[in-house]
Amino acid sequence: PKPKGKQLKLYCPCWGRRVMRMILEMQCRALLHHYLLQLLLLILIKTYLVMNLLKDLQEDLGLTYLFISHNLAVVEHMADRVAVMYLGRIVEEAETTTLFRNPQHPYTQALLDSVLTPDPRLGLPNTQLGASYPNPIDPPTGCAFHPRCANAMAHCAQTAPDGLISKDAYVECHLYSDSMAAKAG
Repeated sequence: PKPKGKQLKLYCPCWGRRVMRMILEMQCRALLHHYLLQLLLLILIKTYLVMNLLKDLQEDLGLTYLFISHNLAVVEHMADRVAVMYLGRIVEEAETTTLFRNPQHPYTQALLDSVLTPDPRLGLPNTQLGASYPNPIDPPTGCAFHPRCANAMAHCAQTAPDGLISKDAYVECHLYSDSMAAKAG
């Protein structure tokens, strides 16, 4: 005779899935949460170990990596130099410590300001970017970041900024091209 009611059938080849099956069948949420937290911790530990292994290999073998990520903490840990892109263009590039301590481009500043803190009382950061996103297929004229930039000037909408190289850094922003032109003139 078959048992009545819904049956949960999970065919799991690995022990992790077997444990998950037992948890689901027992309908034990506390155990499920504990198990999921342990899995998350293992993933974080493995990520940390892999990142450190990559750093060790880089130092020992003189390797160079092109590392692309949205995780700023990982970028800060892994990279010697950082290039920040907005709509497919590099808008700032500098040594990691320089870029994280003193970002020049308003988009880089907004990215760093958007990092969440562990203190929930601080709430969500206000990056002043608004809720609209430009179309990457048809980017805005002038500086592509001007519709979201708190420092945008009238000519930002008309003319794309020239890239400026100074002190081993690069920034593509009218804020700096205007100040450099004022110093030169």
